[in-house]
Amino acid sequence: KYFRPLADQGDAFAQYVIGELYESGRGIKKNGQTAVMWLRKSANQGNSDAQLELAQCYLWGNFVSTDYAKAYYWYHKAAVQGNPVAQMELGSLYLWGYGVKKDLNEFYDWTMKAASQDYARAQIAISNLYNTDYYIHGWDDSFPPIQKNNKKAYEWMLKAANLGDDEAQYKVGCMYEDGIGTEPNPAKAVEWYEKAAKQGNGDAQIQLGIMYDDGIGVMKDVEQAIKWYAKASESTNKNIYPRAQYLLGIHYFYGDGVSVDYPVAFKCFIKATEGRTDYITYNVEVVANAENFVGICYEYGYGVTMSILEAIKWYQKAIENDNPFAMANLGYFYEMGIGVSKDDEQAFTLYKESAEQGCAYGQRKLAFSYYYGTGTRKDYDLAIYWMTKAKDNGDEVAEEILETLKDIVNDEKKYGYQQGYGNGSSSQITIMMDKKGYVYYVPCKINGIRADFIFDTGAGMISLSSDFANKLIELGLLSENDFLGNAKSIVADGRTQNVTVVNIKDVEIGGLHLYNVQATVKAQQNAPLLLGQTAIEKLGRITIDGYKLIIHRD
Repeated sequence: KYFRPLADQGDAFAQYVIGELYESGRGIKKNGQTAVMWLRKSANQGNSDAQLELAQCYLWGNFVSTDYAKAYYWYHKAAVQGNPVAQMELGSLYLWGYGVKKDLNEFYDWTMKAASQDYARAQIAISNLYNTDYYIHGWDDSFPPIQKNNKKAYEWMLKAANLGDDEAQYKVGCMYEDGIGTEPNPAKAVEWYEKAAKQGNGDAQIQLGIMYDDGIGVMKDVEQAIKWYAKASESTNKNIYPRAQYLLGIHYFYGDGVSVDYPVAFKCFIKATEGRTDYITYNVEVVANAENFVGICYEYGYGVTMSILEAIKWYQKAIENDNPFAMANLGYFYEMGIGVSKDDEQAFTLYKESAEQGCAYGQRKLAFSYYYGTGTRKDYDLAIYWMTKAKDNGDEVAEEILETLKDIVNDEKKYGYQQGYGNGSSSQITIMMDKKGYVYYVPCKINGIRADFIFDTGAGMISLSSDFANKLIELGLLSENDFLGNAKSIVADGRTQNVTVVNIKDVEIGGLHLYNVQATVKAQQNAPLLLGQTAIEKLGRITIDGYKLIIHRD
């Protein structure tokens, strides 16, 4: 009511205000066409704010048809009057060549004009240009208007941060953490991350959580880390909340700072898989890691009903995003024939890809593939090489087993013992076991087909899954005459279940052979392969030393 009479009398500022009210719908019914009419009246009288708003309408097609030339015209009108926002927007048009011929010098000049007026967004843009680690699409290094300079990048970003811009505060934190344009100072990094985090900057909230998580620049405080991850996880930005959800999921999965809660961890991982992977590089890794953990949850039934098929689906999703951990996990399924047809060559391929990308578990499994010649040629030197790699990458199993592997390989090279499956003298055979989770596996051959069996001290017989038995049938290694009938078996919780009893013509363990051994076949397709202690003791007295299974032939 106050501005309308003034606007009708031709007051440019009042016309701008009326246009803004119609554009936003504040206190009046929203009307785009009326908004543009009043903004144009004001702009024609030289009001730079109206010129800026009118330019925005033409740039984005708000209430008018998109017209880059008209957007340029009105931005320029406002910019020459010193409007810093218009100056920066005009510079952007020169950068992208919208409505005007692309000119990087003009882009720099107009952005610098805005930055010199303490417009934080322009100062951030100038900082990004000076930053040698920053890449802007469309930049042409053959025609640079400025010399890149990390020190100046830091100075301009600090100006914007001191004006209270949360993005600039976050980036100043990054510069202090990484030592870009200034000396590395983790404590200062934390200080700036916290400023930005308190303003709701999701990137800063995540990074502040990581600093607390790792005790960098601040006393380690996992509860504080979780608090900031939780705040960031509330964001609707698909570039932010997936990272926060993933980090929260890790804490709940391993019980770090909170009680282990697999259902919560699973939900966090699922949310994390929603992140954008089209051009946000760091999100690709986060999403892939989350997909791998969803696969793990389905494989073991952590927080969700166990499903091998779902595990395979999620491992495959993670592999599509180049996740080396999922490669190794799916490789294990192919090696063991879990949920897929047993395929040693495919397992080897996945282990190799995983190992070459630095996954310690993949490196250990690749070492075993070379040692046993599974899916590839036997190569003891490569076995030791990759086991050493796995050890150096922190694989605890590889660290414990490496010396055993070297001893066995040296003996096999020297004496030719056991064709790669064990070593020793006529009185003692040493077999190298592998480990997944808390379970030890013994390499065996069943009618000539290699597989890793869980060493079960509580079981009396060898137990096969229906998948493995079907594989033997397909290969002609298990015939109708080998089926001996049905029986009942007692499982670990005391229940009984129906099983089929078959005759295995040849069981090879550590180069030693058992002939015509009875084994049970469980109806479950993916039932674990079990090697009962009673069965293996037919070869001799058994002792275990770390990852060594020793068969005493005395």
